[in-house]
This record gives sequence, structure tokens and C-alpha cells, in this order.
Amino acid sequence: MLTLPSSLKRITVAVGAEALAAQVRRLRSQLEDPDSTGYVTEARRLWEWLLAPVEGMLQAEQVKTLIFIPDGALRTIPMAAL
Repeated sequence: MLTLPSSLKRITVAVGAEALAAQVRRLRSQLEDPDSTGYVTEARRLWEWLLAPVEGMLQAEQVKTLIFIPDGALRTIPMAAL
């Protein structure tokens, strides 16, 4: 769900819950190693699933602040990692 100043949008991405949870686990694992830079690849994939589909809408509405309300596996990672 995306709430914009002009509307409320529901965006779906062709990624199953299990694939999302597995990706989050991989990212979390990389983030727990302070010497690793491997998190970048894992974070990029999540960014492509979660933020890339709405990037154009955010820019068109000149959105400056994002507020995330994560659920499930997404609660285990910092959104700033994306």
C-alpha cells in the first residue's frame, strides 16, 4: 500500500512470501557481519521489489519522506539498509 498526497495505491509485485522471507534472511545475515559488503547485492534486490515499482510515483508527487510499516520478515531489517 502506498499513500500519496493525491491517492491511495495498492501495488503488487510477482514475488511470493517465501521468496521475500528468504531474501530478507539473506540480507539480515549479511548485515550481521560488520566486515561484509555483501549486503549491497541482497539489499538491491529487495529495493527492486519494494521501492523501484513506486519510484516514479514518489518522484511525480515530489515525496520527500517515506514511512514504512513493515510486517512479517521485513520487521527484522532496517529499512535504511535498502
